[in-house]
Amino acid sequence: MLESGAWEHICQSPAEVPPACVGRVVKPRIASALGSSVGGIFPEFAAAFPLTTGAMEGHWPKPVLVFKQVMTDWLGKLVLEGTALNLFFDIGNALSDTDGPEFERSHAMLPNRWKELYRWFWSFGITRESYLGLQWKNTPLTYGSRLDLKEYVKYFDGEIKKAIEFEKHVGSALLRCWMVTDTGDSLWLDEFRCDKKVYFIPKGKYEQAMALPDPEDKLDSYLAHVVSGGAPGDFNLWLS
Repeated sequence: MLESGAWEHICQSPAEVPPACVGRVVKPRIASALGSSVGGIFPEFAAAFPLTTGAMEGHWPKPVLVFKQVMTDWLGKLVLEGTALNLFFDIGNALSDTDGPEFERSHAMLPNRWKELYRWFWSFGITRESYLGLQWKNTPLTYGSRLDLKEYVKYFDGEIKKAIEFEKHVGSALLRCWMVTDTGDSLWLDEFRCDKKVYFIPKGKYEQAMALPDPEDKLDSYLAHVVSGGAPGDFNLWLS
């Protein structure tokens, strides 16, 4: 549920979207598809994450675009407004490329289907608030808020010595954390080799880190679980 007055515009159709926001805050393709389902707005994401998309469409209302003007700038999000929780898509990449060599190069570390979490938006988060913060737990982080080892240790009280040993064991010069859950589980990628391997660390225990089998299907199953209202700690299929 969005608090009254939190956003100036809550738009359910393309005609309601402020013209000043189209192309600057929200990509024209997203604005023109408003009123459709999640899969209708993001068909590439739906193809890459069918279970997650199905859970969004089955457990949440259709997306709306929300906007607020701050001084001369506009803020905007795509949101599935629930009765107790809100699911926000971070659409802050309105001016970024969605395809081509630059996009592929900057996302080369990701498993191929994971790229659809960042092509038309910068991931999504679930919150009780009427706004989405810069970082969140339980769903993948934005491209810009992913964490290196030192940042992860700082924010999540990990042991730096064990973290360094984990990095050495993997043999990477650039490990980054792309997701942290409430229970302390985390997902990491090697951004130096870009070998598309995804490392799962259960509850901050670096010594138990393992490369995920089928990371694309695993993330789809996990996100569908969370989007359907399941607790992250109740998802036990990471390594099966």
